[in-house]
Amino acid sequence: MTKKLLSILTVTLLSCGHQNDKSTEAKNLPQMDTTVKDNKKYTVEKYDINEDEVSDTTFTVDKIKYNVTIKNYTKGDHIIADTNEYLITLYKEEFIDITINSKTVTIDKSMFSNVYDKNTLYHSGFGNAYIDKIDKKNKKIIFETFCGYHNSDAGEVLSYSISFDGKYEFIDAKVPKTSE
Repeated sequence: MTKKLLSILTVTLLSCGHQNDKSTEAKNLPQMDTTVKDNKKYTVEKYDINEDEVSDTTFTVDKIKYNVTIKNYTKGDHIIADTNEYLITLYKEEFIDITINSKTVTIDKSMFSNVYDKNTLYHSGFGNAYIDKIDKKNKKIIFETFCGYHNSDAGEVLSYSISFDGKYEFIDAKVPKTSE
């Protein structure tokens, strides 16, 4: 009697969709790289972008020399998953360190939480940061960085400034111009 009851319960749970299918979890939920496993249906790819890309610029304003270093890098575990058919791609979080002389500002996605919702931030990443212009009058540098969805060309160019003394200010986000 107990075996029959256990069998009926098992069949009922499985027919209601409460099965614990690892491939479904891997396809639909973000996973740590230690828990996502390759199987015959899915391929898992770890992807590192902007790994320690550094650029330096030097300029002078009012006879003061400024050295700007921009470092794009990733850190942490491969956790951000995007899926495309049977491919699961895992990413590390991306950061940008901008150093003006000895003051460093770290740009991360939380700085754009007033622009994007959590889901958009979770599924997006940064391109390289670059100097758009040097505002000598207001003593700040305007930077631009593409922020877009992983495995996609969709995204926006983020404009923000960092003053010579290291203060960050968001300017705007705009769709990039296309050449046609």
